[in-house]
Amino acid sequence: METHNKRNKNDDNNIVYMTTFVTCLIDIYDGPVNNKTLETRVCEFEYIASTGSQICVYVCDKSEPFLKERFENLETIRLINIGNIKESFAIYNTCYSQKDDIELPVNRNPKKDTFEYITLMHSKLDFLHHAIGENPFGSELFAWVDFNLTHIVNHVLEKQYIHKYLKQVAVIQPNKIERVIIPGCWSKMNSVDYILDNIHWRFCGGFFIGKKENVLEFYEIHLKILKEFLRTYKKLPWEVNLWAYIEYACGWTPEWFSGDHNCRMVELSPRICSIGLAPYASIRKHSFPNIPGFSPSSTSYINYNGNQVLNIRYVNYKLTSQGYYIINHPENHIHSKNMMTILEEATSSPKYFYEMELAESDSLVCHGGSIYGLEDIRLFNENGSLKFIATNLNYSPTKRNNMIIGEYNTRTHQYENPKIIYSYDRANSTCEKNWVPLPYSEKNKAQYFIFKWCPIEICEIENDQLKIVRTIQNREPFFNRVRGSTIFQELSDSSEYMGVVHFSEEGSPRNYYHMLVVLDESYTPIRYSPCFYFHNMTVEFCIGFHIKNGEYHFWISNFDKDPEEFIVHSSVFSTWFDFSL
Repeated sequence: METHNKRNKNDDNNIVYMTTFVTCLIDIYDGPVNNKTLETRVCEFEYIASTGSQICVYVCDKSEPFLKERFENLETIRLINIGNIKESFAIYNTCYSQKDDIELPVNRNPKKDTFEYITLMHSKLDFLHHAIGENPFGSELFAWVDFNLTHIVNHVLEKQYIHKYLKQVAVIQPNKIERVIIPGCWSKMNSVDYILDNIHWRFCGGFFIGKKENVLEFYEIHLKILKEFLRTYKKLPWEVNLWAYIEYACGWTPEWFSGDHNCRMVELSPRICSIGLAPYASIRKHSFPNIPGFSPSSTSYINYNGNQVLNIRYVNYKLTSQGYYIINHPENHIHSKNMMTILEEATSSPKYFYEMELAESDSLVCHGGSIYGLEDIRLFNENGSLKFIATNLNYSPTKRNNMIIGEYNTRTHQYENPKIIYSYDRANSTCEKNWVPLPYSEKNKAQYFIFKWCPIEICEIENDQLKIVRTIQNREPFFNRVRGSTIFQELSDSSEYMGVVHFSEEGSPRNYYHMLVVLDESYTPIRYSPCFYFHNMTVEFCIGFHIKNGEYHFWISNFDKDPEEFIVHSSVFSTWFDFSL
């Protein structure tokens, strides 16, 4: 991984911070507005301060004592009193120099939207400009965050969600950002007239982020256009109105994303929050047998009784770079075959290959259709027995994807005692896949599976159907889309288990992202890594994973072909986020 400045590292939770947040608490009113006092605003700020992120807070003489009382001893928070530096705020002084010659918008809240308030909103970029010049934490990225950003939501769970997402923002790598990234609610403005007297929510205003040079460029264009706007229109609009005008009239091109005045305001794309692992990886390409009309695809790994067993799925299609299927079948039917091998201990090279076959079973009847075979097999050890779980359609009596479970016999090369397993919500089930077999519970003498990740549903099989045995609420960022990927490996010298999960974003092709998740001995999640991808943000699938000599071995496929063993040292994952369940 990139080497980071040590002063940006919080040794307590091993998070490497890359972003400085900038905000302000300036008391411009004679009393509370909308029932917000300085005390209540400082209490609300706790959600942001408790992220442990690096924050520059611009304060005045009234607000500084409230903040010093709570945060003066925190190394991650710098209080900067504007009293001694106000003359250096060019945007602030531009507004005040024309106060007697300009008007305020007609359609505003007169108690809140005063001249002082609107000027303060424009001064966000003054504060950022000053913070970049001082740069007390040595950051490359700077983000504006409203002091009471969490006031935009009411429920404590939503406030906590913003807190968690800001922790993701705090560790973004600078190379993932090319422009100012800013959320908004509306499409681009098409008329200057509207913004003179009405708020325009093209941009939300409460949050944005960029590299130092991005933000400084934003500051310069804001200052330049503000002067011209005030001279031309004799009106001081809200800062978000001016930003919409700059985009409309001046060709400013930030990276806009759809947000709102709720949790979505901070929901940066995983493309921005993710880490590319390829620069830190070693790759092993293995030779697999040629099967005419088929290509090797996803690979599932398990160390079973001292043998490294690998299942290789073969498919009769190829994906184009846009994600379209080219199927090698006269009727466009998709077929899957599976090969098994035992790997050499030192090199992971396959020793031999056998094609796996379904043993005869009265419980399985082929119902035809256009998709055949066992897909994306996961191998797992159930109380000493090597088992498999796979997605299947042609044996499913519901004519929808269901799961098949059975024994995986490496001697006879057969799937034995295969059974269709239904979800607990059989009537509404549409497409079952990516169930995660958990390590066998010696304590309860039971085999559990993770069926869902939001909420987390831990299940066991009863009469060929899942039964929920435990539900764990999960409000972590990205986990509303997470699916299972690999089985979980026991971490050495601990009673914890680690595995890989994934989620995808629609596109041409889809973009896949992955995370490592650590469970405790009760299968409760306790921490997770930032999102990552292997080579590129595209169709990369990982259903094989193991840990050896401090290295993480990911068995991945690229565009459903070209399987490889992708190896990175565990130290690459220097940042972890705690689950707060």
